[in-house]
Amino acid sequence: MKRKWKSVTILIVAAVLFVAVIQMGKGYEVYSGENKISQENNWTLESDHGEKTPVQLPYAYSGEERKVYRFSSILTCVPEEDTNFCAFFNLNHSFFRVYLDGEEIYHYTESDVPQSSHSPGNACVAVPLPQDCTGKQFVLEVWSVLDEHTSCWLSLPEFGDYDTYMRCSFLLGLPQGILALLFCAFGILLIGIGFFVSRTRSSNRAGYLGLFSVLFGMYSLTENTYLMFLIGNPYPVYLLNFILFAAFPLPLLHFLQDFTKEKFWKWYRIVALIGNLNFLIQCVLHFADLMDFREMLPVTHGVVVVCVVLVIVTLLLTDTGQNPQKRQVLLSFIPVGVGMLIDLVNYYSHILPTESATFFSQIGIVIFTFIHLWGIIADIFHTYRAGIEQMFYKQMAFKDSLTGLSNRAAFKASSDVINNHREKYKQVLCFCADIDDLKRVNDELGHAAGDELICRVADCLREAYGTYGTVYRIGGDEFTGLLHDLSVQEAEALAEKMYAEMQRTTSMGALVHFSIGFSMMTRRDRDVSEAMKRADQEMYEEKRRKKQQELQFEIDLNPKPESDRE
Repeated sequence: MKRKWKSVTILIVAAVLFVAVIQMGKGYEVYSGENKISQENNWTLESDHGEKTPVQLPYAYSGEERKVYRFSSILTCVPEEDTNFCAFFNLNHSFFRVYLDGEEIYHYTESDVPQSSHSPGNACVAVPLPQDCTGKQFVLEVWSVLDEHTSCWLSLPEFGDYDTYMRCSFLLGLPQGILALLFCAFGILLIGIGFFVSRTRSSNRAGYLGLFSVLFGMYSLTENTYLMFLIGNPYPVYLLNFILFAAFPLPLLHFLQDFTKEKFWKWYRIVALIGNLNFLIQCVLHFADLMDFREMLPVTHGVVVVCVVLVIVTLLLTDTGQNPQKRQVLLSFIPVGVGMLIDLVNYYSHILPTESATFFSQIGIVIFTFIHLWGIIADIFHTYRAGIEQMFYKQMAFKDSLTGLSNRAAFKASSDVINNHREKYKQVLCFCADIDDLKRVNDELGHAAGDELICRVADCLREAYGTYGTVYRIGGDEFTGLLHDLSVQEAEALAEKMYAEMQRTTSMGALVHFSIGFSMMTRRDRDVSEAMKRADQEMYEEKRRKKQQELQFEIDLNPKPESDRE
């Protein structure tokens, strides 16, 4: 019950915050200049026979046989002196010509776009007008490049000073632009966290949500009217708009799949495959100049509807016990689904006037993303912290507490790696080392002196061989090592140098003596242990030689009396 109210509270807070941002951005009453922008409401549509019929803008028209639609109005607006007075209007998938009292003053036709462009896209145009335009007939001729079954819309033109209009467009589009940039920034952050911090199920979700956020943020920028007025060529914006619209729902589908029963995943994969095919086929048909993105848009709308229905149905059929987050995900997705369906209906009916064709979808997606953003980041960092703790404890388990060297467990793990990847470790030198007379030092000088002796030997071995591999303490006075890029002769030379430097006592009066043996691992060796046996034999052979030398030394110092010799 607490989890349910927590989800509802998060949803309400997110909705309130979003509405607050929208309200703060409305109009930006600091200086809008809207009173200096006017509209002409008396428009007529002239037929091929010269008959004029009053029409209400926005007006829907089709590409029937490239029919030219001629809209006209008498300008009543009065430009202010020393202003750059312009007519502003938005056309989609249409070419046009502008006349003032029968004289052409602007055009955007087939010759003005690249040959690769099948459609002019969405053109936001500012047409300069003379200061004495009041009372003159303003005529706009438009013709669609799409087929007769696809409708285009002519928005209501606005008239005013260029700087004032652009300032108003900027302020009106600023909340949307900020949100779009935030989406891109959050998306890049999530992708970075998902791919570079940890590789878990949460990080995969972060990657999908991050990719979705980046694509949606870029799509929102292509819907920004101010940017469309700034860009001279609308075709790249048009391409990005349709490509991103077909692509951004796909990562969201992968993200939501994890919150449903596993038996539903095959349906998600099927719908994702359909979405990918729709995206690829539309790109091929468009760039092959066979069909326009706008003509294939109903197919994309159909894919979006299928995605929405699939997500809602599978979430409803998933038990809360199987996925405790299911309720929160369902509540957060409802605004997305409702927003998409409202935009879809509004796109074909134009019941609600909106600045963007995906206005309500964007509201729902903002709510959805911000609900999941914090949870995803918290899960990833929790996993990352757990991974660091696990790594720390693993290091502690592989470290010898007295000397700081790697221990027997670490030696076994390293040996297993070499045994399993012999092709990568072609030259492995093994050594075994043992402290001489450690028991006598412990008995005569105490265990503190023995510990110091062990640490002294460990430091010398690490300093001599640490750059060539790893030194391990595998027992009380026993050491071993796995070295690379070092021959037996070089290792023995280092040992001789080490012996010379160690012929001095420790701080507690114990002499430092130890024996060491080396053996190179060969191809005939089945594993590391066989080379270690040879190194161990070499070490004990050295111990035996030292004992013989010490015995000979004692004999030379204590010769037998003459009577004993006889």
